[in-house]
Amino acid sequence: MTTMDEALAKVSKALAKVTSRPVATLSDEALIASIVDTYAFLVQLNAAIAALEREARSRELQHRKGHDPAVGARPHGRIETQRSTSRRPGRMNAR
Repeated sequence: MTTMDEALAKVSKALAKVTSRPVATLSDEALIASIVDTYAFLVQLNAAIAALEREARSRELQHRKGHDPAVGARPHGRIETQRSTSRRPGRMNAR
């Protein structure tokens, strides 16, 4: 059975492969299909994140002594990592 880390590593590798391909050479039909497929993937990814956040909240990870300091409670009850909090809106990849 594949672990969560192994599955995420496979998805990350596949996504890196997709994003490294040039899109300027895609036909109109292929471009539209790629956009639709990418949005479908995004919906699935958001559902996975929501499930993980619900589980983390149910375990009250942000309040547990000795928890990983990279995990904290976001406003609206979502869990957030330090990597995502280091970016500010309007400043791509700013740290």
